[in-house]
Amino acid sequence: MFYIPPSIPTKEELARLSKDQARLAFDTLGSVAVERHEFRFFETADGSWPVAFRGDTRQPEAIFVDGFFPRESALEKYARHKPDGGDPTKDFGPAAVIRLGNLDMDTRFSVSLSLDFAVTTLFPFDPKKLPFPERRTRIYVCAVRSWLELYRMQELLAPHLAYAREVTSLGVPPEHVLGALEVNVRCVGATKTEFTVHRVTPNAGTALPKAWNLFMLSTYKAMSEDPALRSAPFPSAQKPLSVGLDGKVVAKLVTTVVDGLRGDRIANRVQEGRAPALDLRDVEREVKERLKQHSATQRKALNQLY
Repeated sequence: MFYIPPSIPTKEELARLSKDQARLAFDTLGSVAVERHEFRFFETADGSWPVAFRGDTRQPEAIFVDGFFPRESALEKYARHKPDGGDPTKDFGPAAVIRLGNLDMDTRFSVSLSLDFAVTTLFPFDPKKLPFPERRTRIYVCAVRSWLELYRMQELLAPHLAYAREVTSLGVPPEHVLGALEVNVRCVGATKTEFTVHRVTPNAGTALPKAWNLFMLSTYKAMSEDPALRSAPFPSAQKPLSVGLDGKVVAKLVTTVVDGLRGDRIANRVQEGRAPALDLRDVEREVKERLKQHSATQRKALNQLY
């Protein structure tokens, strides 16, 4: 992991963006790059793998051929910030980038997924366009062999952001896309949505048919039988960025959590498609101890941010 200082937008860049877009695009605290070897890698006890979900309007015929991969290489873009240096034009391999001001992923460099099928149907979500008319989208079911559990980090540092149960991957090859569910999504009042499944399309080319069968027998069956699992509340509004907070302070907290999210061989052993939940109590204690080391002003700024 390494810290990436914030970028400074040009006047031309700012002119092309709305105020909200500019706030999100140019994170005032900087970012942290997490390289592939720092992700949580799984082993399988029975041939199954953890499943996560991604919404996409593209047709299954395209996704079943292309899979999901990042649009850009983080290490090509930011290699100059690595402590060990290097040629920034060289292909250093994949990495994910966490934006510190929002504690979310820079989606150019990794593939965001959710462990909650219902929440996935909310996106793309724009609170300014509520209620939205009934719409149809597709949710792709993906087997993921390694990921970074962003939502666990958010639970410790920014609980109000953890609703999406987001994990991020450095790529889902087409043979690990298990299938697609086409769903109709509609607003229910001013607080939530509900969805109905219109069509189910398995990927005939998947290399992991057992994972698809497990999904259909567990998650899909449960959603079919329980209406509460076919509904998702609207997320709360994000807090504004904090001014004057040192990005390197937040970077150290994030680094502490990511170190604890790797797990070990026992914790990362998957059975029946389930990844064991990591015990982060020691990480939580370390985060609290780190917070005590900072001034009252810095702690107040962290509270305002998260």
